[in-house]
Amino acid sequence: MTVKKALTDFYNRYEQMCKKEIGHWQQVQQDKDWPSPCEIAGTEKVNLIQWKPVEQTSANDFSNIESALGFTLHQDIKDFYGSFYADNVNAKHERGEMNLLGVWSDKDVERLQQNVIGHLMMKDKLKQSLTVFIGLTDEDDLILSVDNETGAVVLEYVGKEPHQTVASSLAEFIDDLEPVL
Repeated sequence: MTVKKALTDFYNRYEQMCKKEIGHWQQVQQDKDWPSPCEIAGTEKVNLIQWKPVEQTSANDFSNIESALGFTLHQDIKDFYGSFYADNVNAKHERGEMNLLGVWSDKDVERLQQNVIGHLMMKDKLKQSLTVFIGLTDEDDLILSVDNETGAVVLEYVGKEPHQTVASSLAEFIDDLEPVL
């Protein structure tokens, strides 16, 4: 299974859950300075707007990160952030509750790329395994990341080496997630 297929299935489960639990897509605070292709026109209510995941028509390019740092990002990382525009989605996994990150818009991709560069530079400076974050856990400073060399999904505390492998691949990890409101 590919990362894009796993995300497609996850977002389909998310849509079904939203319809069942609240009768419509999830709402977020609308920010006119950060428009998104995810926003569903005509659903605005008191600064809230419904949103849904939207497939990116052309995958965002991460060659600037690769050029700046002098190495190639694992394809799963590029597929994860380059397949859909979406807000973050709460989810549960056998290892606990977490927040799966998404990119809201092209402007958000630029911000993400700056954060990824900073994260990778820190990991390199500390002579640690190179990882890229994909989610947050309910524990302070504990993040879900993808090991850039192997593609495994790992848990790591910010500034520390990964200490636990959660799944051997990102697609496998996403396939095991259940969305939560």
